[in-house]
Amino acid sequence: MSPRTHSVPQKSQNNSTLLEEGIQLAQRGERERARIILQRVIHASPEIEDAWLWLAWLADDKAESLRLLQEAKQLFPESPRVQEALSTIQGAPKPEPKQTQSQRKTPPPQKALQPPRRISKAAKPLFISGAPEQGSDPAQNPRLPAIGLLVVALAAVAIVLGLAGAFRASRPLQVQALELPTPVAAPTATIDIAQQVAALFSQVEAYEATQDWDNAITELGHIRTLAPDDARARQELSKAHFERGKLALQVNDLEDAQADLDAAIRLDASNSELHEVRRSLMLYMDGVRAYQLQDWEEVVHCLSRVRKINTGYRDTDVMLAQGYLGVARGQAVEQDWYGARESLELAISLDPELAEAQQVMIEVNDAITPPKRVEVSLSEHLVRVYENHQVIRTFPMCDGKKGSPTRSGRFPVLDKIPLALASQWGGLQMPWWIGLYYTNDDTENGIENGFHALPYRADQQVMWENSLGGQCSYGCIVLDTEDATWLYDWIEIGTVVFILD
Repeated sequence: MSPRTHSVPQKSQNNSTLLEEGIQLAQRGERERARIILQRVIHASPEIEDAWLWLAWLADDKAESLRLLQEAKQLFPESPRVQEALSTIQGAPKPEPKQTQSQRKTPPPQKALQPPRRISKAAKPLFISGAPEQGSDPAQNPRLPAIGLLVVALAAVAIVLGLAGAFRASRPLQVQALELPTPVAAPTATIDIAQQVAALFSQVEAYEATQDWDNAITELGHIRTLAPDDARARQELSKAHFERGKLALQVNDLEDAQADLDAAIRLDASNSELHEVRRSLMLYMDGVRAYQLQDWEEVVHCLSRVRKINTGYRDTDVMLAQGYLGVARGQAVEQDWYGARESLELAISLDPELAEAQQVMIEVNDAITPPKRVEVSLSEHLVRVYENHQVIRTFPMCDGKKGSPTRSGRFPVLDKIPLALASQWGGLQMPWWIGLYYTNDDTENGIENGFHALPYRADQQVMWENSLGGQCSYGCIVLDTEDATWLYDWIEIGTVVFILD
């Protein structure tokens, strides 16, 4: 099929120029470029018949050519060229003209198919059989009918051969819905980013209303791809990560919660609530790791700070109570009894049902204030002896004078000597000696102070016999001889003595 160009009304000089360019490209064998231009012509001016015929000739296969010609027939129902091209493709037999015996001649051999070519406007259409020109006399030229038939036959053969070479028969013939070709080279419309962003924000609002934070985050990510500097998208994305992180906390997905809170704070660091929640989570997770390792000091360090930020945060109180209990046990080993008691008081205040802490508290209190002990009251000048926290004996005493006062504190008994000698006091003899402490805590050069009975000099003169109930000594606690003897027998090395102001 090799369409000829007919003169048809043009919508513009531009479409006519494009048509000419497309035909020239087709004649030069540049089929793809020719198709693109002819599609543009049809899209702009579908009433140009030549464009349809040339485009059908350039089609990749028979089915596409048939579809284009069927669409052309809708536009040009009376066109003999379109009908003839359709008949050629569909294989419909063409009626032969009546011929005389003299006109029935053997047809000439077929010529090789040549690319379609443009012919002058005065030429007759390709698909119309030859006929004698007006004014000619068929009787004078009897060969004219035969020549006309021969021209038509040669043209039909050329069309068939052209279609056979140009169309591929690998796909079955299908009749598709009539449609205008899509213009290939038409300029694409400019994407309105603002409209896309507005539509996405509407979708985000719908997701936020249902707390569908996963989809909200996805859509906000699309917005930030389209508009990276959009401040609203940045804040909304931070909010979505924050809300999803809080939901993860509720179901104990701590790592997912941390990832969302980290993302949220990178997007918007101005949110004070976000900082508080994230800080609490980070300290809590550090405390949990320390708890698993039984690093009780680190547990107390982390979780006590969590509690200051957010009282009642998750199971912080329970773990922190265990942390204080663990610290108290360590302090007890070091005999830091008062420190252990303070830690235990904190543990019990956090978890009053923590039985272990209550039991350790009894042990610590007994270590601080043993059931068997001695208490010395400097203000009353009295000594009280306890068993099972009950007073069993009370003695009067005298303690150090202002120049050498008796030291207050908690002291375990260091030693027991039936008769001690104070060489620094002129060889003063002190019966039933019970040592408590050294002055300046210097065991080498300090002076040891403690309990003893009424002392006496080398001449056996008893001192301070009438001074009990006041201050008389050089720092020791002086008892009547009978009381000192009883206490010496009752007390043990290590028994705790409290000297109280």
